[in-house]
Amino acid sequence: MATIYQTPRLQLGNAPLDGYAGSETDQFALVWQTTGSLSTDNFIVEYRPVGTSTWTSAPNPSTINTGVGSRINHTVTVTGVNYNTDYEYRVRHFQGSTLVETHQEAFKTRLPVGDLVDLPLLLMVTQPDPDEKLALGQFRIGLI
Repeated sequence: MATIYQTPRLQLGNAPLDGYAGSETDQFALVWQTTGSLSTDNFIVEYRPVGTSTWTSAPNPSTINTGVGSRINHTVTVTGVNYNTDYEYRVRHFQGSTLVETHQEAFKTRLPVGDLVDLPLLLMVTQPDPDEKLALGQFRIGLI
């Protein structure tokens, strides 16, 4: 019987660069860690756009034995999701046919390449020497 040691964590991105095959859509990965024997355990990962009722099955998780105790890392990568969209995922843990626990969370995918977003900028202008005359448009930048 396995126990979830590290709950599922979301990693956005790692989609192909703009202009390459697959760059029209985004992707995300889920990673979690278990301890104990996986002999009767099964994990089902699903996702859907927020507000919809139908879950889509993700690929089966891949596993890596860490070699530390009985810790096993589980990873699922989902490709083909829309950019700038609210999704939710769930990871259901079964022992045999019995549902043991569910981990569910909402998230938003990245903005598409070329999407312009205003980013706030904090700028501190200093004039350490009050006798120093700066021309219009000139300024000194100080680190905060």
